[in-house]
Amino acid sequence: MTGPGASVSLKQLIPAGVCMQCQGCCRFQAQDSPWSPALLAAEQDRLGIIGSKIPLVRDDAADIWYCRYLRVADTACRIYGQRPFECQLYPFLLNRCGKSVFLSLDLHCPYAHRHQQSGSLAEYLDALQQYLEQPLVRQQIKDNPQMIQTYEGVTNLRELAF
Repeated sequence: MTGPGASVSLKQLIPAGVCMQCQGCCRFQAQDSPWSPALLAAEQDRLGIIGSKIPLVRDDAADIWYCRYLRVADTACRIYGQRPFECQLYPFLLNRCGKSVFLSLDLHCPYAHRHQQSGSLAEYLDALQQYLEQPLVRQQIKDNPQMIQTYEGVTNLRELAF
């Protein structure tokens, strides 16, 4: 695992062949959904995006908003190998609760729901917490406050030192 920025590559909990198959990720009920991925400043530059969130595309027929990088026909991400830090982090989230920040888990992700008690998830959680609390990574997240949001309906797993 390296520091977040233009070329983050987090070890993934969910196997690539499983990710995106549930058709839950990358789809949002509103254009300003807190669930749409926030971008680090370096990712905004790399992707040529003005603003701290990935722009969403409206599908009027389905009454839903999609990530601009989602290929709807086959539920593939056009930038999967270079997707932003927050996309790589999911189903884990940086969740603000009052003055505290938690590493949280979205159990709406079918894989996370099925494996929430598994040893592999606990192992991954330990490594992810260590990664996020590295001084360089912690500073990068502090410099990009949009990365910590308030999410409803998630499971707070560990409080982080931010």
